[in-house]
Amino acid sequence: MDPEESKVLNSQYAHWPELRLYEQEEHQARSERSHLITSTSEEGLASVTLCPPEHHSAEESSAVNDPDYFRYYHMYRFFMTIQGFLQGDLDLTGRHQHRLDRLKPLWKQFFEDFHALKKCARVSVIEYQDHDGQIEPGLFYDIGKDDWTSFRLKWRIPRVIHFDDLVVEADCLSKYYLLYQDGPKIQRLCLLDLPVEILDHICSVMLLRDARLFSASCKRLYTIGRQYIFQKLVLGVRRPRSSETRRLYASDSADSVDHPLKVLPSLALEARQDFIDACQNFQSQPSKAGWTRKLSFRNSWRTFTHNTDGSLSSDILDPTSFYSPILPALVQTLGVVRNLQILELSDLDLTSECFVAISQLSFLRNVILSRCIQTENLTDAIIGDVVQLPRSPQVKLLDLDLYSLEHDQSEDGLTWLILLIFPTLTTLHCANPPHDRLNTPLIPVALFENLPSSLELFTTIQTLFLTHFHDIPFFADMFRLSGAVFNRSGSPLPLTHLKIHSCWGQSDEVYLDLLAALHSGSARLKALILEGLQTAGLALFDCITEYFPDLVALGLVRRENARQHTYKACPWPHPTWEYARYCSRFRKLKHFSWNSRFNSDMLPAMLLVFERQAELAVFHSSTELAQVLEMDTELRALEEEAEYGKYDTYGMNVARLFSVHCPTLETFGDGYRTWGGICISKDEEGRARIESEFPQRYWWNPRVNTM
Repeated sequence: MDPEESKVLNSQYAHWPELRLYEQEEHQARSERSHLITSTSEEGLASVTLCPPEHHSAEESSAVNDPDYFRYYHMYRFFMTIQGFLQGDLDLTGRHQHRLDRLKPLWKQFFEDFHALKKCARVSVIEYQDHDGQIEPGLFYDIGKDDWTSFRLKWRIPRVIHFDDLVVEADCLSKYYLLYQDGPKIQRLCLLDLPVEILDHICSVMLLRDARLFSASCKRLYTIGRQYIFQKLVLGVRRPRSSETRRLYASDSADSVDHPLKVLPSLALEARQDFIDACQNFQSQPSKAGWTRKLSFRNSWRTFTHNTDGSLSSDILDPTSFYSPILPALVQTLGVVRNLQILELSDLDLTSECFVAISQLSFLRNVILSRCIQTENLTDAIIGDVVQLPRSPQVKLLDLDLYSLEHDQSEDGLTWLILLIFPTLTTLHCANPPHDRLNTPLIPVALFENLPSSLELFTTIQTLFLTHFHDIPFFADMFRLSGAVFNRSGSPLPLTHLKIHSCWGQSDEVYLDLLAALHSGSARLKALILEGLQTAGLALFDCITEYFPDLVALGLVRRENARQHTYKACPWPHPTWEYARYCSRFRKLKHFSWNSRFNSDMLPAMLLVFERQAELAVFHSSTELAQVLEMDTELRALEEEAEYGKYDTYGMNVARLFSVHCPTLETFGDGYRTWGGICISKDEEGRARIESEFPQRYWWNPRVNTM
C-alpha cells in the first residue's frame, strides 16, 4: 500500500530521525519479529509471507505469527498520507508533487477494489459499548473468506487488520474530503528548491552530525555537503577493543597464551598498522585532503597502557621502535592537508620534523597540544639556529595541556620553550596539570632575556587563559619585560582578556604584582577574571579599579580554605558595601561576578528600619511607642523589604547596591551558579530594574576561535 516502502532498518541505526509516519513503530515491530524468530527457531515457527497468492493455507495460522505484521502500520500510513495532502500537514518527507503523482494511481486502484468489495459485503447492525460505557449502534461487514483473502494478499494487508478497520479509515477520509474541498495542498518550497549558494551556506553553519544527515538525504545534497562532512578527521593509534581487553585478564599465569605479556605486543602492532593504513588511505585521496579543515592525531594506546599499568608498555615494547614508524606517517599526512586550519596532537612525542611540517601549513590558525612529550630533538632545535627550525607565524591560537602521562619523569611533558615556535600568537590557553602536580618544568627568565625573539610572544597576545596555574610571578616578569619593549616603541601591550584559574587561593600580593606589571606595560584590559583569591581585600579592588577603569567584565572568586577548589560561595573579609563603592571608578563595566556570601543585616533596608524606629522613639513615650510602631505604614514597608532581603538567594539587593555605584552595570552574577543570574536594566525614569534571571548569559571563552 505504501508507495515509498522503506527497507528493513538495522537495529544499530535506531537513533535515526523518523522521517515518515509510524516509522519508529514499524522498526520496533520488525525488531521484535526478528527477536521472536531467533528465540523460537528450535520450535519451527512458520515463516509466512503475504505476497504469494498460493499460500492461502497460511490464513489458518494465528495473526500474531504473521511475519508481515509490521505492515499493520503501512495501512495507517497510507490513509494518513492522503489526509496530510488534504489538510496540509504531513511527515518530514513533505507534500511534494512527485510524491502525489506516485500516490494517485495506487490511491485510485485501491479505492476501486475497496468499494467493489464493500458492495458485495453483507451488512448487519450490531451494538457495542464505547469508552464512556454508552451503548452505540454500529455496522458489521461480513465478507466472503476467499474474496477477503484475495483482496488482502493483493494489497499486502496483514491478518491482524479486518475489513471493518478499512471501513472506519475510509469513512474518516471521506469527512476530510468534505472539509477540504480545494484538493491536495502541494508544498511549494522545499529544501531542494533553494539555490546552490544558499544550500552551501546552510551546510557550512551546521554541526557535523547535522551535516551528515543533510548530505545523506539525496545525491544532490551529498554533492553539496560532502566537503563539510570531511572537514574534521581523526587519525590515531587506537586502544584495544573491549573484546580484546577481556583476553588480557583471562589468566594470571605467565605461561598462558592469553597472558598480557604475550597478547599486548600483537595488539599494539595491529593498532599501529591500522593507523599507518589509515594515513596512507587519506593521503591517496587528494579531494578529501583538500576539504579537511580540522585534523586530530590521537595516541590512545599510550592512554590505555598508562591506565592499565604504567610500566606495562615499556616492559613488552620498546617505545623508540614502536613509535618510529608513527611519526613519519604523521608528517607525511600533514604534507597533503594544505587547507588545514585546526590541528590537534594528543599523547605524542613531538619532534622537530613535526613542527617543520606545521610551519608549511599556510592556512593553519589553531594548534592544540594535549599531553604531548617534548623530545630533546625538539628542544635543541628551538633554542638553536632559527634556520634549523622555522617558526609558524600563521598560528594565532594555541591550546596547551602541559600535563603528561609520564608524570614520574620530570623532564617529560611540554615546557614554555614551545611558545617560541609561534611568535605571533593572539590567543593562548594553557592548562597545567591538576593540583596533584604543580612543578611544571619552566624556562628561567634569564633565558628569555637572551632570546629577543621570545619577547615577540608577549607583545602579540590579546587573550590569555591559564588553567590550574600557580606560577603567577613568572608571567608577571614576562609582561614586565614585554612592557619595557613596548614603552620604548610607544605602544601599549595588546592584552585585552586575562583569565587565571588557581586551584587554591593566591595571595593578593601576587596578583597586585601581576596587575602592576600589566599597568606598567599600558595594557588595556577589557575582561579580567581571577579564580583563586586567598585574601580578596580592599587593596585588590582599589588596584583593579585604579589601573583598569575601562574594564567591561570582571570576575573574582575567593577560596575559603585550601580544600575549596570550586565556585562555592564563601564570606569575604569586608562588608559588601565597601567593595561596591570602588566600582564607581569603572566607566564601562557591564558584567560583574563574584562568590561573596553577603550578610543580610547589612542591607540598606535593614539599616533604614533601625533609623525609622529611632526616629519614632524620639517623639513618643515608651508606653505609646509599641502602638505607634505597629501602626506606622512606612516602617511596615521597610520591614517587609528587609525580611525579603534575608531570603534574597539570588543577591538582587546586592546587585541593586552595585548598580547604584556603577550605573553601566548590566549583569550581576554570584560566581558559582551557572544556570542563572541577575539582569540590570533602566526604566523610563532612569531607575534600576532588577530581574532574577535573564535569557542570555554573557560568557567569555578565550578558546573560541575568533580568527
